[in-house]
Amino acid sequence: MIKAGIIGGSNPMAGELIRLLINHPDVEIMWVDSARYVGRLVSDVHHGLIGECELRISPSSANRLEDIDALFIFRHKGQTLDWLSHHELPEDLRIIDLSVDMREPENARQYDFVYGLPELNRKAMVRGAKRAVVPHPAALIAELTMLPMAKEGALANPIHVNVSMPERAEQIDSTADVTQEIVNALRELQADFDQQIVLVAGPADDDRALMATVEFDTDLDIGEILRLYEEFYEDHNFTFIINQAPEAKEVAGTNKCLMRIDKRDGHVRISAMLDALIKGASGTAVHDMNLLFGLHERVGLALKASTY
Repeated sequence: MIKAGIIGGSNPMAGELIRLLINHPDVEIMWVDSARYVGRLVSDVHHGLIGECELRISPSSANRLEDIDALFIFRHKGQTLDWLSHHELPEDLRIIDLSVDMREPENARQYDFVYGLPELNRKAMVRGAKRAVVPHPAALIAELTMLPMAKEGALANPIHVNVSMPERAEQIDSTADVTQEIVNALRELQADFDQQIVLVAGPADDDRALMATVEFDTDLDIGEILRLYEEFYEDHNFTFIINQAPEAKEVAGTNKCLMRIDKRDGHVRISAMLDALIKGASGTAVHDMNLLFGLHERVGLALKASTY
C-alpha cells in the first residue's frame, strides 16, 4: 500500500486529488497539510467527501516524511523551491509536484524532477525516476495536440494556440512562461524546434472542460496526419482521436483528452478537450504516481464521464 501525504491541501485541485486517491486501490492518505485549516475535517474544506474521508487537516510540524511513500505538493511560486531547500528527503520518497517551480528546466535538473507528461516521459518515470512535476493544464493540452508532429519533425511555423480556461483550473499568470513550457516539451522530440507559438487564453463556458484549438500549416495530407496521431497514441490509455467535435460531457470527471483533427487548404486545425481539474491536474498527478511506483497507468483512473 502506498502511503501518501499532501502539502497545500486546501487547494481546489487537492480536493480533486483526494477524491481520486480515496478510491485508488493501492493508496492510503496518511495526512493532509494546510496552514489555513488546521484541525478542520477534510470533508469540510472539500465538498463531496462526507462519509468518504474522516481525516483532519494537520499542521506541517505533525507530518513526518518518513511515514509516507508519496508526497503531493500544491504550493505558490517560489514556495516549493524554498521547501525543498529546507528539508532532508527520504531517499525512496516519490514526489509529485503540482506547483510552478519545477516546471523551470534549471530547477527540475537541480532537484531531479521529470516533466510529468506521461504521453511524453512515461519511460523515464517507469525506469527509475522518483520525482515528477505536473504540467500547467494549458501547456499539457497544447502539447498533446502537437507531440506526434514533433516526433515526426513536422511542426510548421507559426503555430496558433487558443485555450479556454475554466475558472476553477490553474490560471495562466504568464503566457510567455506557458509558451516556453510548451516549447521545452516539444524539443524533447524535435530537438531543433524553434517555431513561433502564439498563445491566446480566455475564459471557458464550462466549469471543468478545458478546450484548446491549435492551428498550423503542413504539407502532410490528412491521412498521413491521422496515421501519425493514431500510432503515437495507440499504446496510451487516455488520449483519443475522434471524428466529431469533442464535448464537455464526454470528458467531465475523466482523465481523458479527446481531439479532432481537420485539414483544409494546407491548414491543420486540432480541437482538443479535457477535464481541467483531472487530466489537467490531479488525474495526471495520479497517473505520474502510478508510473513512479510501477503500477499500471489506469489504476484508479478508469473514470466514467460524470455528467451522463
